[in-house]
Amino acid sequence: MSASLDKLQVLGWAVLLSGILEFAGMLILLKRNGFLPEISKELFCQKGTLFEVGSLALPGLAGAIAYQFSVFSDALIAGWISEYAVASLNFTERLVYLPIGVLGFALGTVSLPEMSRMAQHRAYEDLISTLFSALRYLCFLTIPLTVYFIIFHVPILSLAYCRGNFGMR
Repeated sequence: MSASLDKLQVLGWAVLLSGILEFAGMLILLKRNGFLPEISKELFCQKGTLFEVGSLALPGLAGAIAYQFSVFSDALIAGWISEYAVASLNFTERLVYLPIGVLGFALGTVSLPEMSRMAQHRAYEDLISTLFSALRYLCFLTIPLTVYFIIFHVPILSLAYCRGNFGMR
């Protein structure tokens, strides 16, 4: 038992050290390329700057809080239902996020560089057009996939997780 705990401690320290090294490497690259902002007391004393940064970060913070609350409450409710419900919820969420992960990230990887170029050249009309085009493609792919998941949910779950080895219970 203590040997496995020692391995877990080593793994935990290794993850922490790799995170610190990655952060340090990123700071070095930012400084070398001139992208590291100068942080000074005067910057934080300007009330307008802090208010602007806070107002820009607030919607993202609210969304992150809502997401974390949703995940926590889902796991809490699933824990009250049965001991297997938390694992079932986790497996089901993996299937739900599969199209988002595959299609959303693929589309973002393709369209974001083009939209960044348009923003750099201040071609905002083209940027908005490209954004709406990407969203149309995403809806064109995900809405039928959602309907497919709704109609064929039992065979999909059976194929993905049972593989003929387990029953639906």
